[in-house]
Amino acid sequence: MDENNTVAEATPTSDPAVTLEQFNAFLAAKAPEKPCTECGITEWGVHGDADSDTVFKGFIANGISAAGTEFYPVTCRHCGIAKLYTAQVVERWVSDAMGK
Repeated sequence: MDENNTVAEATPTSDPAVTLEQFNAFLAAKAPEKPCTECGITEWGVHGDADSDTVFKGFIANGISAAGTEFYPVTCRHCGIAKLYTAQVVERWVSDAMGK
């Protein structure tokens, strides 16, 4: 917020790109694979770009202002439920742990 109590505009960004290898390392270190809370299956999918080997980043706007949250989604391959990992946390871990 600035001095006028307005929220700084947040818009989706494309940088820094996180590779599939980096994201899988993050998941192994911070969120070990667990069965899906809905169906109990342990088959998760990460969405990415095969050409560049980067993981897709999503953006959720809060609907009140331009502020929002970027995230990396992981979905159950059986029932489709999604888990969202905050992009800022993932990217900080990649930078710190992997020297990116």
